[in-house]
Amino acid sequence: MDISLVPRGYYRRGNFFSKIIHDTLHKKTLSSSGTPFYVTKQNVLISPSQYLGHIDSYVRRAEKLALSFEPKDPLGACRIRSAFSLANKTHYGQFRLSGEPYIIHPLSVAEFLRKRGADEETVVIALQHDILEDGIIDGKKATKEFLAGEMGEAISFGVDGVTQLGKPSLVDKHSKHVEYAIKNIRVILVKLVDNLHNMKTLRYKKPERRRTISMEALNVYAPLANRLGIWDVKRELEDLAFRWLDPKMFRKIRSKRKTLISSSVERISEIKKTLLPALQMIDPDVRLVLETRCIYEIYQRMQKRNILDVEHLSPADIWRVNVVVSDREKCFTALDYVHRMYHPDRNNFPDHINSPEPNGAQFLHTYVMVPGFGMLLVQIRDPQMQAYYHSGIIANPSLMKDSSWLVGLLKDLRSQMLTVDDEVYNVMEQHILPITVYTDKGGEFQTLFGSTVLDAIRVFGEKSFLHALVDEDEKSLSRQLADGCTLSIRTAENITAKLTWLNSLNTLDAIHTLQDYLKSLSDEEILSNAKKALDKGSQKFYLPAEVLIKTRLFKKYISSLGFGSVEEFLRKVGIGEIRVQHVVPQMNNEIYREELLKAEKKEYAPYYYFIRTLDRSQILSRLSWSLCTRLGFNMVEFSPVYTGEVFRGRREVIVVFGVELYRGGIDDNMVSEIQRLQVQTIAERVLLYDPKIIKYPNIGYGALSKNEVDALILLKIKTK
Repeated sequence: MDISLVPRGYYRRGNFFSKIIHDTLHKKTLSSSGTPFYVTKQNVLISPSQYLGHIDSYVRRAEKLALSFEPKDPLGACRIRSAFSLANKTHYGQFRLSGEPYIIHPLSVAEFLRKRGADEETVVIALQHDILEDGIIDGKKATKEFLAGEMGEAISFGVDGVTQLGKPSLVDKHSKHVEYAIKNIRVILVKLVDNLHNMKTLRYKKPERRRTISMEALNVYAPLANRLGIWDVKRELEDLAFRWLDPKMFRKIRSKRKTLISSSVERISEIKKTLLPALQMIDPDVRLVLETRCIYEIYQRMQKRNILDVEHLSPADIWRVNVVVSDREKCFTALDYVHRMYHPDRNNFPDHINSPEPNGAQFLHTYVMVPGFGMLLVQIRDPQMQAYYHSGIIANPSLMKDSSWLVGLLKDLRSQMLTVDDEVYNVMEQHILPITVYTDKGGEFQTLFGSTVLDAIRVFGEKSFLHALVDEDEKSLSRQLADGCTLSIRTAENITAKLTWLNSLNTLDAIHTLQDYLKSLSDEEILSNAKKALDKGSQKFYLPAEVLIKTRLFKKYISSLGFGSVEEFLRKVGIGEIRVQHVVPQMNNEIYREELLKAEKKEYAPYYYFIRTLDRSQILSRLSWSLCTRLGFNMVEFSPVYTGEVFRGRREVIVVFGVELYRGGIDDNMVSEIQRLQVQTIAERVLLYDPKIIKYPNIGYGALSKNEVDALILLKIKTK
């Protein structure tokens, strides 16, 4: 191992335990504030030997956490040891309200995340997530600069994103978390589990604080966990919050649930024994996992089904069966076998494999009538889907490729005047929770907030999506849907998906479906579509796409993106992997302006041009508006010259104009090349503005030398 790569504070594995204990033993038996160890709320004194006994067990747990990264990632294991060592040092002598040493909290958060497959960066942030808020180093508060020096900028950024200093308002607190999460989604992952672990010690808080914290957990953190697919965290947060928000109902449901589990466990086990052999015929590796609904989940079920008394609950309200088969295709075969054994509810088995849930979860969902039990929920997944069911994006933060919903949430949190907690909750729920959309045929489905009509159509399958026809107007496809709206979906075989539809999509599933279709086209179609799409943006730059892609400016731009040829870049545009609406603004802001700054140090020179056309109103104003107002050129010559020719009652005119360009074409730099082409484009637009003029046989335009300009001006003088 290259020692230069080992983080500061790293200790060899064999010395890790003894080094931590050695550092702790040689500290004064005082808290970081200089007072004897005690827990304020309970006034329980903790002796140094008791404290070190706790630290002993935590060190062993931290070593086990580090070993989970070996042998695949020994450097990651080193960083885990270093992170725990630093966290233990900064939280030395600090206690939680429960009476436990404070270090157990970040350690427990890190363990929870690692158990669900979190990477090294997430675990390190979890171990150190309270250092900036509560950590003391050498008698002073730990700072971002200190943490960056010890663990690196990425970790310092992540920890700062989770940190809550002082007592910010609810909107300021969540605005900060969201802002940081846009750049690193691990901030939200750590914050969710941080909140979950804190909820478990809520009984030590005052009653009013319990309710406030529980409301936040139920209205913010549980929906966030659901949005990221982390159903384990969502359900546990809901139960912990519900316990304090409605303790009477919580106890009633918990008691009834326990009774029903006890009375029906034999019957559900028999059902499992009946199902398993049948499913093993198609997949010897099939697993059946019995699962009980959580307390708040049962409460929601009661609300939805209008069950007024817990005594009306049945075992069917408690149990569900998860079938895990070895691959995706066997999910559908397993569904067929389950339906052969038990009569299904034909109106309720949605395919969430081909049409994933808004949070990305995939499964087959069906209710079947089981004799002596009732309607039993069966969900079918493959191992990858089952892992996502429990962990969401924890094991793979890169799955959260689309952060636009976080950007929209941050914008609304900061732009709206939110003064009370309920207003903040409403805004966050609006962006986090899925919306329900109804079809004109009586169906309903859920999709993400911000979904467009085209996003929603994807839920009904690829064919409906690729041949979508809504109100016979393509613009209607980009309309964002509101919760509870009704959607009319029609298709037409002569309508096929277009590259421009990409601008109307906000959900990854719809985007990927469109990209897959675009990839299936021929190379000629892909390049043609790319040029057409690029042309819409380049025309605002006063350059047609066919002209722009031949310029040195464009070639420099695509080279800066790592493309070796124009064709390679256009192919990426044509298959939808590069958003075409960003190309010209990005090229203008990042490349062209840089070249302009270089060109400003050079001299200006006039560039002369002419337009031969028929006299008509607004020709001069259109030229001056485009050249001066839109592009900012300085005109040095502007003169109409009448030649004496007449066509269909209109006089022929040669409009001579000159603009100052950088080096005026003498030095063929990128800026002057673009500016000359822009002048040419404007001349073409002015000529083609009036359809009647196009029929004039002598129509034309072109560049002029100074001598040619002088000759035309002389002609103007003679004809007066």
